[in-house]
Amino acid sequence: MNPRIRRVAPRFPIGRVYELEILDNDAIKRITTWSPLSVLEPLLGVGDAWSLIDAANRAWDGEQGGWVSLFD
Repeated sequence: MNPRIRRVAPRFPIGRVYELEILDNDAIKRITTWSPLSVLEPLLGVGDAWSLIDAANRAWDGEQGGWVSLFD
């Protein structure tokens, strides 16, 4: 399992919005959320989940950031 995450522009100017892609039984599940930690923590643990969120924040360009993952 190698979830990917990117930060996207919010519809409303409140908070940070993230898009996640998770491989789930040979299908890709796409999730848009304000709380990516609640999705990533059960899959990766706290430390790796926060690392991905931090990387997504750093890759954000103000509109739509690039995808980041733990493994290439």
